[in-house]
Amino acid sequence: FSYIFFVIGFPVLYWFCVLKLGESDRLVVFRLGKMSGVKGPGRVVVFPWLDQYKRVDVQASAFSVPPQQFISKDGGIAEMGAEIQYGIVDVETMVREVAD
Repeated sequence: FSYIFFVIGFPVLYWFCVLKLGESDRLVVFRLGKMSGVKGPGRVVVFPWLDQYKRVDVQASAFSVPPQQFISKDGGIAEMGAEIQYGIVDVETMVREVAD
């Protein structure tokens, strides 16, 4: 009886507990509300009844600031915009200190 339970139960548990993370993904795991660390990339074991997790993409991202016109000191009009690029280096600090 126990072998049948194991053969049926193991694939179901594997499907619920093992997450596959890509190369640019990290998983911050909170076990019973306390941060237990950063995991990934690859396959990660998470217990859904004990753990909460947050998936973080550490790939470099960019956004643009729309151009704005301003008047210089000599009365000329100039237009300036920007392209901001950023990447996450410390995933644990980012999750702990940055709001969504």
